[in-house]
Amino acid sequence: MGTKKKKQGFPLGIFFLMLFLLFLVSAAASAGYFYWTVSTRIVEIEENVKKYSTAIVEAFGNVAGINFPMNNYAELKKLFLVRLTDADNEEAFFILADGRIVAHSSSDAEQKVEGNVANDEFRYNIEQLLQPVNQNAREAQFYDYNIQDQKIPFDRRERMVIKDYLYPEISSPGWLATRAVFVWDKPVGTVNLIISKQPIYALIFSQLEESAYIAAGLGVVSLIISLFVALIVYFRYRSTRSDAAAQPVYAELISGPGARGAGIADPMAIPVELSPMRERVVTYTRPGGAAAGRTSTDRTVIRDAIPVKKR
Repeated sequence: MGTKKKKQGFPLGIFFLMLFLLFLVSAAASAGYFYWTVSTRIVEIEENVKKYSTAIVEAFGNVAGINFPMNNYAELKKLFLVRLTDADNEEAFFILADGRIVAHSSSDAEQKVEGNVANDEFRYNIEQLLQPVNQNAREAQFYDYNIQDQKIPFDRRERMVIKDYLYPEISSPGWLATRAVFVWDKPVGTVNLIISKQPIYALIFSQLEESAYIAAGLGVVSLIISLFVALIVYFRYRSTRSDAAAQPVYAELISGPGARGAGIADPMAIPVELSPMRERVVTYTRPGGAAAGRTSTDRTVIRDAIPVKKR
């Protein structure tokens, strides 16, 4: 009875294992790219904002010191309009030590507080705005600033993750650059520039989208590579099995005593189809001598089957 050959199917194990490993590598690469890009760009944005905002308030302070004795702030207001490039995310003003606004980049914002920042403590932190005056500091100062009416576009859990891994100051939606205005060597007020952190929020969202596209692309590449490798393994295995099945198997026969005398052909010339490393015993009978009155049985052992090429 012949042995039924088991068919070899597609190597799904190899395919899914490679796909899983490549997916892990792709996810790690996408996450690493997002982290490195966002953390690096945030530092660059903050440094650039600090550099240009402190330079601007220095210029504001010099002009305000000139305008204050004349009580004419037209030149300062004009400078506000020239220097502020993003009116929606930037706000500049000059306040005196009692909180009165003497010049503002937005007349609407000035009217809302009736000319005094102390009337809106939620939007204007007067202690922080007047800190250079209280400290008698001449240098421009730069702080994180909490703009109360500006919404942070992340929920609580997202803010915690961003705070722990990307940007610790995510809870403060703005920056404040401030400088004391000195007249006759005395601080009379401060010029202030409030800047929104919208560029950082936009950066995080854009990098999330870009990293998602990168992850999707790497996922497709991983699928193709896994399928390609699995197909190579599959066809290579089939080719090996086909080559093995096409080769005949010959066995070396070791004859028992009297085999040639019984008229049996030389066993070494008999091809026998066997599987490698199997052994069979072939028996045959020959007539015994007349005196013996019986037949005798010889045993031929077929063993050590060795695949060889057919001559």
